[in-house]
Amino acid sequence: REVSGAAEPCVMPKESRLATLLAPAVFGAAAWASGVVIVRVAKEYLFVEGSPKSNTAALYAALVPFGYATIKAIECTTPCASLYEGTLIAHATASLIDGVVIAFAPWIYDVTGEGTIKVASALLWGLGTGMTASVYIENARK
Repeated sequence: REVSGAAEPCVMPKESRLATLLAPAVFGAAAWASGVVIVRVAKEYLFVEGSPKSNTAALYAALVPFGYATIKAIECTTPCASLYEGTLIAHATASLIDGVVIAFAPWIYDVTGEGTIKVASALLWGLGTGMTASVYIENARK
């Protein structure tokens, strides 16, 4: 792929391949950690039993532009890699961490019961919107 309209495609040395894969993984872990902060701050409004469904819908709506911004940030950290690849690595990292936390340390989210399901569903929605955004952004380049 070409970078910034350059005449020649971006050529990545083999040595930097690990760094190209590591950057989105670190970004994914950081995005997950910021999500934990959001869950803990907004838990009373979004992630407890009986919270209004309109609050959940607002969260899902807010995740769409957040997903787009996330993909644009991943694009900046991996200039020579496929955007799909960087997005997949970042989202897989966040998803794996989330799965381990929900299974073994749900206290990190500080929610219980239905709240845990809401946290997991918000993550899945965010991952889906992010992956969809990466498809649109990648195709817009061509």
